[in-house]
Amino acid sequence: MEKSSKVSRRNFLASALTATSGLVLGNLASSSSLNATGILDETHTGGNSLSINIEDYPELKEAGGYKVLKEVAIGDMTDSIIIVRKSDTDFLVYSSICRHKKCNVKYKKERDLFVCPCHGSTYDINGKVIKGPSQGDIPKYKTKLINDTLEISN
Repeated sequence: MEKSSKVSRRNFLASALTATSGLVLGNLASSSSLNATGILDETHTGGNSLSINIEDYPELKEAGGYKVLKEVAIGDMTDSIIIVRKSDTDFLVYSSICRHKKCNVKYKKERDLFVCPCHGSTYDINGKVIKGPSQGDIPKYKTKLINDTLEISN
């Protein structure tokens, strides 16, 4: 007599959970090219750099402007960054992730500082921590402006 191959409820749920987890992780991995609104980002990566067209970001057209880009690929890593335009040709780009508890720092244009809203860590315009609890500086990226294209690299 042949045994019936019934699947227990426990085994079915375990298999369904495993399959769902795989789908979710696959979607997370592929979403790194999406911006915060879920739309494909208009940036382009090549090698170890990220290229953005300054004309696509009105906030960066004049000195003093800044823009946060979330989850962009720079080389083989993904990071959220703050781009600050200091002059017609000078841009500063830092990770926007606080070194203390990984909150997103905010740029305070009027004081030329980066401040973490979670616990108050403060960084100067060079990314150096000037007030804790953070013990480390925020990472700075290299920049090169070619016409209206800003190249960002690590």
